Amino acid sequence: MEFDGSRWPDDGPLPEPPVDLPDDPEPEDVDALEEIIRLDRGHNRLEGQRARWILQLLATTTPTGGLTARQLVAAEIGPALGLGSGAATTLVDICVALHTRLPATLRAVCDDGLSWYKAIKLAELTAPLTPEHARLVEEQTLPKAAERTPAQHADAVRRAVARIDPDGADARRKQAKRDVKLIRAHYDDGMGELFARLPSEQLDTIWTAADMWARARKADGDKRTLDQLRIAALVQWAQSFLHHGDPSYCDRWCEPGSHGGPITKTDGDDEPDDGDEGPDGDGPDDDGPDDNGPSDNGPDGDGPGDVEPTRDDAADEPPASAPPTRHGRPGMLHAIWDLTSLLGLTRHCGELTDSGATLPPDAMTELVAGGVRIRRMLIDPHNRELLDLTPRTWRLARTQPTELDAPVLLDVILTTNQWRAITDRSADPQLLHALAHAPQAVRDLLTHPWTADHLDNTPDAYPPPAQLAEFIAIRDRHPTNPTAGPTAASAADLEHPIPTSQGGQSIKTNLTYQTRHWHRLKTHGGWTLQRHDRGWQWTSPHGRTYYTQPYDYRLGP
Repeated sequence: MEFDGSRWPDDGPLPEPPVDLPDDPEPEDVDALEEIIRLDRGHNRLEGQRARWILQLLATTTPTGGLTARQLVAAEIGPALGLGSGAATTLVDICVALHTRLPATLRAVCDDGLSWYKAIKLAELTAPLTPEHARLVEEQTLPKAAERTPAQHADAVRRAVARIDPDGADARRKQAKRDVKLIRAHYDDGMGELFARLPSEQLDTIWTAADMWARARKADGDKRTLDQLRIAALVQWAQSFLHHGDPSYCDRWCEPGSHGGPITKTDGDDEPDDGDEGPDGDGPDDDGPDDNGPSDNGPDGDGPGDVEPTRDDAADEPPASAPPTRHGRPGMLHAIWDLTSLLGLTRHCGELTDSGATLPPDAMTELVAGGVRIRRMLIDPHNRELLDLTPRTWRLARTQPTELDAPVLLDVILTTNQWRAITDRSADPQLLHALAHAPQAVRDLLTHPWTADHLDNTPDAYPPPAQLAEFIAIRDRHPTNPTAGPTAASAADLEHPIPTSQGGQSIKTNLTYQTRHWHRLKTHGGWTLQRHDRGWQWTSPHGRTYYTQPYDYRLGP
């Protein structure tokens, strides 16, 4: 995302000079520009010295348990420097590349003449080349690198690579095709960007299809801009696949907004709204679609099977469909919102569970208005850890047309104190009044009993039951090893800190999610893991300790 300079007014008063400049009793006698240049060059030199110490650590580290010195050093410096596993590994690799392939570049950094960023670009862009070709690129680009901007430097290196190794372009393209990526990046205000790195012909195929879809909708009278409609084409594909397992199904058979069901007026009566009844059991698969058979056609029972066919010919009626599943559960958009905001008493931001992206209050209101399934999360009021999760869901009916028509599971958060106060009617009268007029699904969600204690009923089970595994995934939210990124815990491995071979049980206090790499470090790389308070203490081979905890549903990881 590019910096938006318009956010900072350029016609306001100039900032006051800092009053606490270190080691400068007379700042007015110092040339500020010269100090900026001096500090920048000193920073370059420190970056170079750091690289040399990393190389020293590599030289004194012995591979063990199938783990290389590179992996062991990256694991050691990552938590020590506050870097993620990928960033730590990249830092080690850059240091090695500069030492073995581009020594003149490393000397330039250590001599304060080159920034670390420019050294990184030179190492990365010459990585596919032979050492000999990499040195030639270095010789051509390094002399003027300091005076170029970072963008100019990167462009000069790219052009030098193309000149020196034109025959390698095909090989690099083939490798790049193996390294294709789809990257999501969330920013503020509930917005984000989607990046795709792919072959040019595939890129133009996607663009052409989205553009033609957009222009056809525009010709039919859609008031949205072409850019909005091109994005809508991709969203339509995604939500059609999530509802039906077929990306083109909705284009052929569904009315816009049909998956939320008919718009229901929420008048606060005691009769359940259409579809408020959810699954009756407490099994691990009860947070998915109602078990109404193949005609249900969607995770909430209001799929295209409930929409009148657009043609009279029975052969042209919508075919049966079913949503895709992962680990036996339908694919859905997962979100979190607090109870009082759901009831309209407060205006807090919500959150998308998998990515951690925040959504403003109005965006959450719109999301819920499109029809969602809800379940209850009870949170410890002191440390904000998940304590209880309903094993089933309830359907909150659609109340207005919304642009998004995807299946959504909303986790409704409240503290155990709030829940008990609601149960014994000692809660704030305004809250009790709002609940009395809330949809039946919300009232049923709050009266559901506490179930977390039952999760520890099978301590000898291996692997742990699915319902227990899901609870741990939502409690931890992200992997709990050091340097873990904000990825979904369920994408990592469910681990017993005390192994079952040593008497460890499948219970809430002895289960957590760790990435496969950190499991190997714990098993073969000399790292140790112990239960400590409500979290886990990791100790490195160098004796440094790091403490990780389950997710704080107020502050994050």
